[in-house]
Amino acid sequence: IACETDEEWQSLASAIGRPDLAEREDLASFEKRAEAQDELDAAISAWTRRHTAEEAMGLLQEVGIAAA
Repeated sequence: IACETDEEWQSLASAIGRPDLAEREDLASFEKRAEAQDELDAAISAWTRRHTAEEAMGLLQEVGIAAA
């Protein structure tokens, strides 16, 4: 799963059911998100556990997120 732009980050947060993350100022830039890597990994992991790898990949790719 990779987000290269802020727009992709917004899409990812929405896709995993965590739009609250996209609204946080402390996660507003790539650099700030890199500092919160553990927290974001936990949020993404919680979402991916509810899906097969193929489901997660498809759902994310549908909204423009690089996922394989």
